[in-house]
Amino acid sequence: MPGAPLRNVYPKNTSDRQLSPVRSWFFRTEAAQRVSPTLGVIYAFQTCSCSQRSAEVTWLVSTSNLAELIDRPRRRSHVWGKTMASASTAAYASSMHSLEKELRELAAEGALDSAAAARAIAAERRTVFSLFGELRAALYAAVALVVTGVGILVKEHLDRIGPLTLMFALALAGGACYVPAIRARLRGAACSSVADYLLLLGALLVSADLGYAETQFHWLGANWSRHLLILTAFHAFTAYIFESRRVLSVALTSLAGWFGIERGPGSITSWQLVTPALGLRALLCAGVMFVWRAIDQHTNGARFREMFEHFAANLAFWGALSWCSDTHLRVVGVLALLALAWVAVRAALRSATELFAVYGVGYTALGLSIVVGQVIELSSLSGAVVVLVIVLTAAAVLRYLHDRLKDPRP
Repeated sequence: MPGAPLRNVYPKNTSDRQLSPVRSWFFRTEAAQRVSPTLGVIYAFQTCSCSQRSAEVTWLVSTSNLAELIDRPRRRSHVWGKTMASASTAAYASSMHSLEKELRELAAEGALDSAAAARAIAAERRTVFSLFGELRAALYAAVALVVTGVGILVKEHLDRIGPLTLMFALALAGGACYVPAIRARLRGAACSSVADYLLLLGALLVSADLGYAETQFHWLGANWSRHLLILTAFHAFTAYIFESRRVLSVALTSLAGWFGIERGPGSITSWQLVTPALGLRALLCAGVMFVWRAIDQHTNGARFREMFEHFAANLAFWGALSWCSDTHLRVVGVLALLALAWVAVRAALRSATELFAVYGVGYTALGLSIVVGQVIELSSLSGAVVVLVIVLTAAAVLRYLHDRLKDPRP
């Protein structure tokens, strides 16, 4: 099975004279990228002196390319699979493709401490594995369930609890969610995943508390929507203090709400998804987010760049879709949609981010289908055929872009 192209892993602006023989061999030998890191270790033991062997093997184990190879199952070719007819041969091949012996030698020589060696050996034996994805999904589900439970509690027991008691309870619960992040900040440590999701829960509770207080006491009067700007500023400040992308997403959602993006869709059956005015506000909100992204790039090292780009891209496309669903702005909406799709696809090819390609192709297909649904009756054969052609073309373009991003051209 062919490995990744060498140009994707070979370090730029680096000549062979600047690399040791082992590292130069690793970047230039396809076998090291597709078979096993054991080959690199064997090569190091054959070509390096005793003083250099430990450093080279440690580099081979710690490099990201070999770490990826260690984490994924060993791949065997079709011919190799045919030759492994017996269980003893399979066991022998499995032992050959193991770094446990070399890791133990490095630990004995003092090149690796016992804790690092134990972790590496456990990873090589496949006795440990990551539950990060499952834990993140469980934490997200827990936050969603808690917020849903709070909403049901407020709805069912509002008369008995009272507004002041409810506001105090929400503020107290929201403030308690910030405690782990504050303690980690005072220690100078990064927030854990649990603390980050607690921050998200606290941000949602604070938003619910302020929104409930405004509906009960009307502190801002006719300018009630400005409480969303207050929430945007508060959550943005919290996100930058604790470097939390999840809390920043709440801030961006509040900003979109202030622009009027919180309004629900129109009649989907008549292909009138949103109003033209809402589309303009969506595009303006996307522009503000791009300005915010530029400021973040100069002041914060672009730590939240992807968050701004994804929010702004989705809002801009929804603004163009709203114009596509309007009879008078249909042409403008289609042109705006095609321009945004071109920008999104270019961004995907430049940054190797496939999701931007999905935005560009998917939203364009949806917008063209909306136009077709307004111009031609979908119940007719011609309308159904046109929509089918649009969907198949979008699928083919996505496939082409997927292959292009998977194997980029030089």
